[in-house]
Amino acid sequence: MRATRRRTGFTLIELLVVIAIISVLASLLLPAVQNAREAARRTQCKNRIKQIGLALHEYHGTYNTFPIGAAYAPTPDGNDLVPAIRGSSFFVSILPWIDQGNAYKRLSHEAPGGIAAVAYSGNPNGVILDDLYVAVYWCPSASMSEYVPAATGQPYNLMTTTYVGISGAAFRGTNVNPDAEVVGTCGINSQAILGRNGLLVENDAIGIRDISDGTTNTIMIAEQSLAEYPTVNVSSGQPVVEIVQDETIRSSYYGSAWAGTNHPAGLIAGGPTSSCHNVYNITTVRFGINLNGSAPATGDTTVVSGGAHTPITSVHPGGANVLFADGGVRFLNENLDFGVLMAVSDRHDGTVLKSVSFE
Repeated sequence: MRATRRRTGFTLIELLVVIAIISVLASLLLPAVQNAREAARRTQCKNRIKQIGLALHEYHGTYNTFPIGAAYAPTPDGNDLVPAIRGSSFFVSILPWIDQGNAYKRLSHEAPGGIAAVAYSGNPNGVILDDLYVAVYWCPSASMSEYVPAATGQPYNLMTTTYVGISGAAFRGTNVNPDAEVVGTCGINSQAILGRNGLLVENDAIGIRDISDGTTNTIMIAEQSLAEYPTVNVSSGQPVVEIVQDETIRSSYYGSAWAGTNHPAGLIAGGPTSSCHNVYNITTVRFGINLNGSAPATGDTTVVSGGAHTPITSVHPGGANVLFADGGVRFLNENLDFGVLMAVSDRHDGTVLKSVSFE
């Protein structure tokens, strides 16, 4: 009687079936893993804005005001409008409260052209800011350039950021905000509305005492973690919405996270003025979140680093994280009513927000 030999391997068909099952399971699990990772990154992004808020309040506890949003610094020759003259941003001011006190102390705060004017003759801060990376200033979900590109002519690796300070609202009701400086036809900020009704403004320090609308109704910081925006083109006589990839819509793209303004004076309500200057790391809110539901705007509505109106953008689907003046971080839906967005960007417009909830 012949003994039956027991098979010890897989047939080709069985192997293919096993591979197919594993592939199906992997395809089912991968989105779940990716979603879990993004949820963790979104939470981390929210926590980092919270840390910025804590640093701002620590600063306020020391000086009784929040820092100047974008500060000017003079030069020996008084040549104010040279793009290399960049002053410093509030991101510099709060370094001591985010474990960067040593770097802050090493900086020359009286350097010609300001802390971020590393390309200006005689400015010694470049070697200190070179490759200085502050994780708190970066949303981990973003996939953009973490440093100012070499193509911009920067001699050092200067960090950018995915967050921006709010200097105010461009509109109050259906009109241009009366507490803003309106610019005429002039350079990058042509037809700009330079808000001074927010909390982080040019050449001025605002305190909690100045927030008549209440700290729970006023935002200070917002995301700029998505480098794209929709634009409408006409094809065959029909409007077509196209997505434009453009990192320059971030306020820190050209000047870095450390740049302020090359405008030597405070803003003046009214206009039109000839404020031909660049301003970094703060924005006057003129467009809806992710440029959705934007108010009609006249004149040049270009959004670019150094301009007044870089938008609130977010890589997180559906909206953006923002920091309110009470220190709370909330997620604002990108379809938020534009009037409500203007109201929370203005510290003293008198709007009382009732039955409006944020995540």
